[in-house]
Amino acid sequence: MPINSSAKPEPVTITEPSEALRQYLIQTSLKKLFMDVA
Repeated sequence: MPINSSAKPEPVTITEPSEALRQYLIQTSLKKLFMDVA
């Protein structure tokens, strides 16, 4: 039982940072584009 509980939170934690990284990358590219245009 403890093994299942530990295995479940692992994928959830990996998915969370992935989304945060995606948003950060989008924000940085948008800022770079805006700076280039300006």
